[in-house]
Amino acid sequence: MTTEPPVGSTLLDPQMEADRELLLAALRRHADSLPSLLLCDLRAAADELVDPLVLPTLSHVDPADTGDLLGVVRTVRSRLRQHIRDCAGVGQMMACARAARQLAQVEQALTTPAGR
Repeated sequence: MTTEPPVGSTLLDPQMEADRELLLAALRRHADSLPSLLLCDLRAAADELVDPLVLPTLSHVDPADTGDLLGVVRTVRSRLRQHIRDCAGVGQMMACARAARQLAQVEQALTTPAGR
């Protein structure tokens, strides 16, 4: 039986934290060119990857890594789907699933002509 980590321990692994930073960097880079709804979806996905009990680890994201927004969304979503299978607990699994769902909505909007 899997249990949640004790209070004060992180629910996230370093890759999830890196993915959150990548999403936030992409959000900042593309904020002026995206509709508000997509900005909200991207922010919601990033917010799911935050453990409210632990200060986030802020890492540097190379601006070149955020140029292709669709590529960022697909990459992070793919990693989240993999991470769902390997999660330590239900809380982490649900956070990954919610973030992946938000990113699916962003991907759909970016790949349909009406969504751009």
